[in-house]
This record gives sequence, structure tokens and C-alpha cells, in this order.
Amino acid sequence: MAAGDLNTFPMFRQLWMTGSIAPDFNSWTVYCALLSTLTAAGIAAMDFFDDLTECAAGGVYAAGGASVSAQTISVSATYPIWMAANVTWAAQASSPTNARWAVLYRNSGTTSTSPLIAYLDLGSDRNLVTGDLTIAWNSGGIMRFL
Repeated sequence: MAAGDLNTFPMFRQLWMTGSIAPDFNSWTVYCALLSTLTAAGIAAMDFFDDLTECAAGGVYAAGGASVSAQTISVSATYPIWMAANVTWAAQASSPTNARWAVLYRNSGTTSTSPLIAYLDLGSDRNLVTGDLTIAWNSGGIMRFL
């Protein structure tokens, strides 16, 4: 997994394929949260938001992250594409200084029932005290369902 690549959590795919969850990106409230650590060994078993330890809330970063807004599903050629607005946290003096990963998840209101969708390696620790952080989705969509 290279920095900048968005990857789905294996358990998300398993829960979806077994019918345990039915993703509905038109109605789900999806959030983007920031983490300081995420291990390859842990990724395989993670299914819900309560499996993660996010960056400490502070400054412009609230516990649970930020809502992913303007979500749409469109069809291009023969496959659906999930699109949304970029997520930005502005620099602020008491914000986290160690954001290394971004995680997309459905916020059900309860961490133990909020499925993890995908994760993004930011490449290095990002300091929200010294600069803005924008998670800019690929112009071709967050995710394509082939």
C-alpha cells in the first residue's frame, strides 16, 4: 500500500459480501477521521470504528473527524462511482500534530456499529498546527464499484 492510495478495509468487503452490511452512500453519514498509527497486521481484523485510536481532539479537529459532504453516486460507462467534497481541516494552534492516516467510516452514532470503509496513508505525519490538511479525493471518484 503506497502513500496516497485509498484502500478498502478487508472486513468492510467481507461484511458487504456476506450481507452483514448494505452500503448506501446516498444515505449513509460518512466521516473522515485522522489517526497517528495504523498497522498492516491490525488492518485485516478491523471492522468498526471502535477498533481504532484516532488523533486526540483539539483545535479544529473534533473527536470522530469531519463529515464527508456532498456525496453522490453516479454511473460512468457501466460502473457506479462514489464522489464527495474534499475534507479540510484548517491550521490551528491546538490541533493534532501527528496525523498520519485518514479513515473513512459510516458514522452510525455508535462506534461499535460504525463500519470502517477505507484508509489512506498520508505519507508522513501531518501537523495541523503549522498548516491546513486537505484530503482531496481523486477527480475520478473516491471509489469505483466495478
